[in-house]
Amino acid sequence: MHSVAKRETLVHYSMTYVESQLARRQNVKTHVNTATIRNTTLLEDLESTEDRLYQEACNPPSPRLTTLQNNYWSMVKSLKPLWEQSLQKKTSLSSSKKTTGKQKPSKPKRVWKRSK
Repeated sequence: MHSVAKRETLVHYSMTYVESQLARRQNVKTHVNTATIRNTTLLEDLESTEDRLYQEACNPPSPRLTTLQNNYWSMVKSLKPLWEQSLQKKTSLSSSKKTTGKQKPSKPKRVWKRSK
């Protein structure tokens, strides 16, 4: 009688194990299907975005953007000499500091007193 109970327990364990494996497989299938749908949607979105960006890139820039670009480059060209002068002053100041006599570093002040 004892072996029959053992057998029943093993059969019950086997059935439970098989059911859990089937549930796990079904869960995996659901996740795979969800991921496939999500990936397909992402790819479609990327393709539509790529098409839209390509179409926008083929269009000439707006007159406002062209004006802004021209104004920017005009400003850069007019300020370039000032920037160059500023850089030259900085480099001449740093080189003059290096060529002036070396100063003897000051002795650090003692914070503690020697005990006798």
